[in-house]
Amino acid sequence: DFQSANGINPTGYVGPVTKAKIRGVDCGVLSSIPNTPSVLGASQINNNIIFMKESTPGEFFYKFDNYYNLNPENILKNFYSKNADVYDFLAVFSAKSLIADQSIMINNFGETIGGHNNIPGNFKSPSKKLKSLVYWDISGPDIVSKSGVSLEDFEKQNLKTKLTSFSHEIAHHWVAYINWPGMKNPHYGNMVDLFNGSLSYADPMGYHHWVSTASGIVCVDNNSATVTQKFSDLSLYLMGLIPKTSVKPISVIQTAVNYPYGPQCDEPTNFLGIKTYTINDIIKLAGSDRMPTYPNTQKDFKIGYIFVVPANETPSAISINFASNVVNQLPKFWSDLTGNLSQLISSTSNPLSNLAPYITNETVSGVRRIGIQGYDSITGKYSNNEAVAGKYLILYGNFASTGNKVGVGTKDYTPKYESTSQLNVLLDSTITGNLQVIVKNGTKKSNVLNFKVVGI
Repeated sequence: DFQSANGINPTGYVGPVTKAKIRGVDCGVLSSIPNTPSVLGASQINNNIIFMKESTPGEFFYKFDNYYNLNPENILKNFYSKNADVYDFLAVFSAKSLIADQSIMINNFGETIGGHNNIPGNFKSPSKKLKSLVYWDISGPDIVSKSGVSLEDFEKQNLKTKLTSFSHEIAHHWVAYINWPGMKNPHYGNMVDLFNGSLSYADPMGYHHWVSTASGIVCVDNNSATVTQKFSDLSLYLMGLIPKTSVKPISVIQTAVNYPYGPQCDEPTNFLGIKTYTINDIIKLAGSDRMPTYPNTQKDFKIGYIFVVPANETPSAISINFASNVVNQLPKFWSDLTGNLSQLISSTSNPLSNLAPYITNETVSGVRRIGIQGYDSITGKYSNNEAVAGKYLILYGNFASTGNKVGVGTKDYTPKYESTSQLNVLLDSTITGNLQVIVKNGTKKSNVLNFKVVGI
């Protein structure tokens, strides 16, 4: 398969989703973040999400056991053929169930301690700026929606967990494969005390934390509502956000139990003692300091979001809305994890095109390109190249912010909602047949798209 052929571990960096599948561990504290209402009674699609649909089956997705995995080379090739090389990170949403949330380093830039390298051996990236490409499985909303669970109820149980997972995968660019006993392959082991005996915090780059306190060895369960997720001083140093002098000595608890990451809070232990490492000890074991050193480091990072769609499929409203809510919340969530020392800047800066996956005609004509999709507000379903009389017609593309008119057949409609990337038009109940749609703004016109309007 693609990953094996290119020297990638089949599970990449194993994130919290796969960890949960393997050992029943949940990562993060659950919370509710309300939806943003729109004319459709659901969250607005975030303008920073760029949709990419396979031109042929297998272009982006391939089957891996009972899950799917993604082809990063094809995704990047497609993305950079239409978008400028301005991003530090690209995040890929998949509504297909992936084998894991993953992180693939694209350009090392010498930023990582010891120079760890996760670049696929034969991988040829079109980007000279991109640090890492991360995959995020958002198949959950589609799965639960089939059982009648609402997006709001799903988010009460899953949104903060997914935000933690996203931050975890981004931070893997710096925090992974450090050659010292506190790091177990890409993650911190359960036996490393990253917060100097505190029971209040957990680093999202680990799972459970056994710590030494005055009353003995205690396990911090990061599922507990009393535990706050934040990056430890060691992680902040590795990311270039604080100097190494700010990292206090770190204890690694010795155990005879032979688990890959050490025992979890509910598993048997056999403690043998404690060994303490200074930051200079860790740097010596790793082989080199991070470069550049603080304060000559990048603190803020531009992130782009891609929603990949299989050929012959359309993403559901609930999965798009969930992805939008993640994008809306992630910048503040990341800032909080870093103690406001770093910002993720969400932007589709200088895109050459920003088209939704339901495109019927990508030929450029005039000044704008548009995609089309019908939405039935009764059933909540979308359909390719087809709209429903009396319901909303939704157009995605690059538009003027105001003053747009949407020509459908012989009639011009004023959008009920308009933005630079989306127009919502309420069609007449009597309109039917094979028609054309065009967006007009003054003397400027988009390309013409053919579609069909069906009766109620």
